[in-house]
Amino acid sequence: MSAYIDDGRKRVKELLILQLLVTILVPLFFLLGGVHAALSSLIGAGIALLACAVQAQKVFGPYRAQNPDALVGVMMYSEATKMILVGALFAMVFHSIEWLRPISVFSGFIIVYLTPLPVVATGLWNQQTKVELWPRKP
Repeated sequence: MSAYIDDGRKRVKELLILQLLVTILVPLFFLLGGVHAALSSLIGAGIALLACAVQAQKVFGPYRAQNPDALVGVMMYSEATKMILVGALFAMVFHSIEWLRPISVFSGFIIVYLTPLPVVATGLWNQQTKVELWPRKP
């Protein structure tokens, strides 16, 4: 069981690194709309990256559950924490920064937040073409 957890942690770390790279690249594209648009997209991308990192830490942190109910509880708690964090950060950013471009903020957020989706759905993150829902025991 520990091998699956360690493998999952490694894969989540790789996805977070991918999201970090996208967070760095997104503002370069938004520079076409000006400095404020680029900075706004960087703020949105940073919110997404921080939220995903917090959730990954909650789920793959020091966790050793022996029953599935505890795992479901940890995942629900981490998802709720992520939603509260995202809402609070958006509220804080929109309230405190006057020059913010909302379209750029939400675009940067969505791009970084959804970055892992095509990678996981296609099986590219572990070089397989079919995604298994649960590892089979030998």
